[in-house]
Amino acid sequence: MPHALLSPQWLLQDTVTLAQQLLGKTLAVKEDSGDFSTYTLIETEAYTADDPACHAYGTTAQTVGTKRSASLYKSPGTAYVYLIYGMHHCLNVVTEAEHTAGAVLFRGIRSDEDGSVILGPGRLCKTLGVTKATHNHLDLCSPHSPIQLWEAQSVPKEKILATPRIGISQATERLWRFIDTRYIQK
Repeated sequence: MPHALLSPQWLLQDTVTLAQQLLGKTLAVKEDSGDFSTYTLIETEAYTADDPACHAYGTTAQTVGTKRSASLYKSPGTAYVYLIYGMHHCLNVVTEAEHTAGAVLFRGIRSDEDGSVILGPGRLCKTLGVTKATHNHLDLCSPHSPIQLWEAQSVPKEKILATPRIGISQATERLWRFIDTRYIQK
């Protein structure tokens, strides 16, 4: 049975709001067999162009050049994958209009197959086999992409906890990390 992909138009909304609305949505990864393994998003973080913790802070689409943040200026639904600490990949989805930086970092997922929970963006990418070389710039809203975002039931607002983001030193007062409390207890 075909699954409904999230549309770039749906992703084109306020990044902080979208980070909450992505909780409960499905991240689908195509296996070598052609089948998809599916995971429910249970933890996200928002990053915007005016956010000192965002990789695009202080740049524009015209000045970004080949910096790692160039993907942040692509169209909504584009994958932004980067490497932290020289060893861990992180997967984001671009959320703002083309030429405007903004993205949601995927921090936690729950396997739809066995219910296991994977927390941390590095572990998430390792589990899914996501790398910058292979997955950066992919269209997560395309039926031809090996990683896709599928429509699914949103998490009720009363089940979402907002906390400070993890691993940043600036804009720590912004409660832009969102957790589905049905699976993560904080």
